[in-house]
Amino acid sequence: EGLAHSDKDARVLLHVEPLQPLRPPAASRPDSWLRVLHLNPATYFASVLSEAHAVVLCGGTMQPFEDLRQQLFTNLPPGRLRTAAYGHIVPPERVAPVIFSRGPRGSPLSFSFGSRGAPALMDELGELLLALAATVPDGLVVFVPSFQYEAQRWAACPLPRPHASHTQCGGRYEAQLVARWEATGLWAKLDALKRTFREPRATADLDKVLSEYAATVAQRGGGGGGGGA
Repeated sequence: EGLAHSDKDARVLLHVEPLQPLRPPAASRPDSWLRVLHLNPATYFASVLSEAHAVVLCGGTMQPFEDLRQQLFTNLPPGRLRTAAYGHIVPPERVAPVIFSRGPRGSPLSFSFGSRGAPALMDELGELLLALAATVPDGLVVFVPSFQYEAQRWAACPLPRPHASHTQCGGRYEAQLVARWEATGLWAKLDALKRTFREPRATADLDKVLSEYAATVAQRGGGGGGGGA
């Protein structure tokens, strides 16, 4: 369908792997691909605007509105688009931004793309979370850059040894955060302090995880050290 739109709205990307003579002809280029990258969301959104009586877009990170208008509502007559923004529900006195530049062992926490998969850095991050889990009385929510960094191992790399200073595979670090913590025993320590839950990649599994999380919070209650999830 994307190929039927204007060439200004999309780009065709082609990646061809070099031939590998040791493989059969049919499997000589298994990693080659052809993709159509659509760059103009207004093309698809136009049908929604033309068929619906009213459209409401809600979100927490939709500003600046002008960028959104240019991307989705380019053909909408002036005055038809109304915007509204509301303040945060958490009062300022309940928010305390704190930046940790170093971990408990004194190592710098530098999570650049090239270094964030180093096991020593993952261990330092884990020790910091362990200290926070032992200090914060109730629950913690931890965000990582991607599912890949949280769970997915890079191509055919063995799991790093618990005390290895670094692990490389084909010139690339193995980026498997939780597996590293499981291998070192840190994940078990975290789970002993607070019941751990991981966001599933499949949307169909999310309700089950949220239900278990809510049940754990209700069972452990709040206000006590070591509680929460």
